Amino acid sequence: MKKTSFLIPLCVCCLSFLGYSQKTYKLPVGQKILKDYNNKDIQFNADFDNDGTNDVVLVCVDKNDYRNIFVYLSSRYFTKEIYSWFPTEQEYFDFEYKNGILQINGSAGRFEEKINLKYYSDLENMRLIRYEHRYVGSLNDSPWSTVVDFLSNQYSKDIIQKKTSFNVVTLTNIEKFLEYFGSNGW
Repeated sequence: MKKTSFLIPLCVCCLSFLGYSQKTYKLPVGQKILKDYNNKDIQFNADFDNDGTNDVVLVCVDKNDYRNIFVYLSSRYFTKEIYSWFPTEQEYFDFEYKNGILQINGSAGRFEEKINLKYYSDLENMRLIRYEHRYVGSLNDSPWSTVVDFLSNQYSKDIIQKKTSFNVVTLTNIEKFLEYFGSNGW
């Protein structure tokens, strides 16, 4: 009986400590995680910054029904409380993480978007390395596609390809790139 009475408080203490020591990411006020058709949170977890702690990508919606993609890197969030976000007009999402590259796939109707991000330790941030935006067309509209490859400094609009110099786009300034891209319609 003495061993049992000692083990119960010990287990309670250990479980309490685990509950309090677990790190969590907090959403900004007014944001909630978007749910898919199976009522599951639209999110993806992996260790993007190679620090041994899972990072997370969340698709959220605000009170005005605007969608935003939030990226929490544990190395930035748990030390400096820094997270990144950018708006999206996509409705359906899929995530892939392979060879250190996070690919965010989104679609809405006939539009498709792919965002490829990779963590760079010298930047202490994820860098946009490729961006694709496509319209699959309809009976009255022609399809088009735009691809920007930041590593080779090339972009293409339909079949026209150009080489240019791009500034480094990270999670810190990705919103400015997406605004510029959308307004100039590369």
